[in-house]
Amino acid sequence: MLLNRYSFPRRLGDMSILFGMSESNVSVVCRGFESIVMNQIKWGLQFNIKQFRPENLERFASAIYDKGAALPNIVGFIDGTMQAISRPSQGNEVQKAFYNDWKHMHALKYQSIVTPDGITSSLLGPYVGSRHDQYIYTMSKTEARLNDYACKISSIFLIQTRKIKIFDLLKTDVSDGFA
Repeated sequence: MLLNRYSFPRRLGDMSILFGMSESNVSVVCRGFESIVMNQIKWGLQFNIKQFRPENLERFASAIYDKGAALPNIVGFIDGTMQAISRPSQGNEVQKAFYNDWKHMHALKYQSIVTPDGITSSLLGPYVGSRHDQYIYTMSKTEARLNDYACKISSIFLIQTRKIKIFDLLKTDVSDGFA
């Protein structure tokens, strides 16, 4: 029923005929399924612990180092993205929260970690556009999670693709000597 709801174009009226329920019942069932699905996958989207198993980390570090990295224990790449949104119609405080002074637009921000096998291993967001990338990194507790799951590797690094100051886990920047 949920997949039917998300296919385009679907109206509650059409679905009520198909499933033999009232429109309000179709809506309640779909919202219930959405809640169940989100509760199952939300932590997997925020940090995929299977991707950060020690054997994977060694494989990732080897693959990146073989391509010419300056450090031997780089396991992934962290980056943020900003998605422009329409100006919120609520009050001035809400507009200020979503407004990004750097890009001069209202936005939502996301942060991801991508590993060398092309898998997005962590996807966080949305955050309001006025938040700094370092705030998102701090709130995500990425460093603590990596330390918990990668305890067999002496030191690991994530590489950022822009110049922002990040904590001890991020030891270098792509623009500082990577091919």
